[in-house]
Amino acid sequence: MRHANLIKRVLLPYIAASAALVAQPCGEVLDTYKDVPAKFNGLDTRQSCDGEGAYGWQYQCVEYVRRFYSQALGVNATTDNWKGDAKHYADVPARRGLVFYKNGGMIAPAPDDILVFDGPTVYGHVGIVTDVSSTEVELIEQNWDPSGKKKLTAAASGGVYSISRRFARGGVPVASASNPPAQSKPKPQAMSTPAVTKALIAVLFLFVISEF
Repeated sequence: MRHANLIKRVLLPYIAASAALVAQPCGEVLDTYKDVPAKFNGLDTRQSCDGEGAYGWQYQCVEYVRRFYSQALGVNATTDNWKGDAKHYADVPARRGLVFYKNGGMIAPAPDDILVFDGPTVYGHVGIVTDVSSTEVELIEQNWDPSGKKKLTAAASGGVYSISRRFARGGVPVASASNPPAQSKPKPQAMSTPAVTKALIAVLFLFVISEF
């Protein structure tokens, strides 16, 4: 009887949630930020449920970032410079006109920033920052959290702003970048951002504890 109650309490909600995900159609809107919807890509995060579109493979995480930058920020993200795996948004930001800032540094992320993770797969992951506080960073994304949004724990102390690990295997954001790059930036305090119009891209820590 104890085992039966455990199954009802723990497994049945999980089974119901999984069934609901399976029933979700490809391209269903999960959440919206600045009138740009994040959409469902199915259960296999390695695939595209709707083939290649103007902004890449629909509805992978990179596709949302490119679509958001084009539709909300007026950046032409349809060019070859914006193609590539999520992790490459940290590796070669300059090719997209971005300048990155290290996670754990003096520049806090801001809404419209691109947050780049070193996991959970070898391809990395990206999302768009929608809100920032002294304790949390909120983002919108595709192809990972089924809600299309996520809150991450953050800490601001001694002029340094850090975002915590997200995934059990990797997933540490490492830095952040500006489009267009700021010509000059005031020395920031914790939880302050440069007083310029920018779209930051948060990339990976310079040190990542491997859990593979």
